[in-house]
Amino acid sequence: MQQNLDLFKKNVYSQNGEDGIIQQLLVSLNITSLDNPWCVEFGAWDGKHLSNTFNLVESGGWNAVYIEADSQRFADLLETVQEFEKIIPVNAFVEYNNYSENSLTNILKTTAIPRGFELLSIDIDSFDLDIWESLDATLY
Repeated sequence: MQQNLDLFKKNVYSQNGEDGIIQQLLVSLNITSLDNPWCVEFGAWDGKHLSNTFNLVESGGWNAVYIEADSQRFADLLETVQEFEKIIPVNAFVEYNNYSENSLTNILKTTAIPRGFELLSIDIDSFDLDIWESLDATLY
């Protein structure tokens, strides 16, 4: 049965209803009562501002890898990490070339995130699909 995901739009921290849509997708996929769920988001800013996943961290106890390239925004993210210890902060600019040390695959190799993590939020308004296609979950 197809669902109109627009019906589930809701902003807690997100900008365009992603919080509600993600919550509905998790329900539809039966990913709501996991023991140790993980998500990844980059362009994370302070971890909260316009975040598609912070609601999961705050209200659902999710673990997260938050990647932020800007040094000042990363400093803001480090402040958030002091309160939410399940966030692994990474200061890097994600590249879609898998031969780069800043490919998403290589960045994730440096963290404790397990293979087969539950959610990846790519919302960078440019090379989203390229980064998705470059991720090689067999390598980390």
